[in-house]
Amino acid sequence: MFSFVLKASGGENGHLLKETETYVRTQAPHTELRPEIFELVSKDIKGANQRVLSRHGLIKIGFIHPGTVEKNHCTAMLAPGEEKDQPEKMMLRVRGIVDKLSDEVKTIAVKRFVQAADMRILSNAMKFGLYKEDPKQMDSLMHNIIHELRDITKTDIPFEEFEDCKEKPAKNDKPAASAAAAPPAILVCLT
Repeated sequence: MFSFVLKASGGENGHLLKETETYVRTQAPHTELRPEIFELVSKDIKGANQRVLSRHGLIKIGFIHPGTVEKNHCTAMLAPGEEKDQPEKMMLRVRGIVDKLSDEVKTIAVKRFVQAADMRILSNAMKFGLYKEDPKQMDSLMHNIIHELRDITKTDIPFEEFEDCKEKPAKNDKPAASAAAAPPAILVCLT
């Protein structure tokens, strides 16, 4: 565990470690995670993206859903490849949106939501099947997360906050003659 804390605590003030600890204590105060999981999650990845949020997400899943995280999951999460970076990018996007919100809106509920969103994103990407989302539909997961965040914060978070998201007409929709008669658009995140 020391190696994990040393490499992935979140800097000098350890903000990521505090976030994870607080969330896990409120959700699963009496569970333990096998030491080899911490050892595997602490390994370095080649490249600049060390997937620190994904590591914390895996730790949270391991504590809150005991018996779910195995050695092969740690190895798979740390494997090279751009597709393995996708959950990290999505988690960073959610945090980026929350960071832009006013301080009055950043309640404990919002902080817990961000932690739960991390777990949903990683669970979906790693196909754990812990949540209702379809693992093939990462775009719809992000869409759901934005809608839920809008509901929790009671703010109108624009979808443009996700720089990779673009509105595209639904399949089989024909272009409308005027903007007023345009069919509803579907949000698609290109990652």
